[in-house]
Amino acid sequence: MRKIEGVFIYIIVLCSVSMVLGLSVQAQESGTVSGVIYDAETGKGLAGTNVMLEGTVLGASTDEDGAFQITNVPAGSYTLIATFMGYETSTHELTVIPGTDTRADVEMKPTILYGQKVVVVGYATQQLRDVTGSLSTVGSEELNTVAATSVN
Repeated sequence: MRKIEGVFIYIIVLCSVSMVLGLSVQAQESGTVSGVIYDAETGKGLAGTNVMLEGTVLGASTDEDGAFQITNVPAGSYTLIATFMGYETSTHELTVIPGTDTRADVEMKPTILYGQKVVVVGYATQQLRDVTGSLSTVGSEELNTVAATSVN
């Protein structure tokens, strides 16, 4: 019985050591990618930007200052892709070296988003003569001639 307990303890110790060594080897074969995504015009960080490494499932979202960090990235060359609504998609080529932090600061340029025609339909149970207000149609040409005072 003591011999079985000794073998069992030996197996547990061996497995534990193997796991620790395996994790340290994995850490040495991978690195970290970090940086800041910022507006090209203002220099301010863009919070909520999606950052991913092309061809992988690795990615992150930037914090309130535009900073991000992607850990456990296998060594190799990658294309970092940054996407954010209202900005052009930006790419950045980088090489991850095992055990190091690869820095990737990326600027994004604002762009105009064009949408498709929006049709709004309303239904009412009132008689048209009882409606207090006006009905009108506004086309895209008319919208383009009006200057936007705010985008908020």
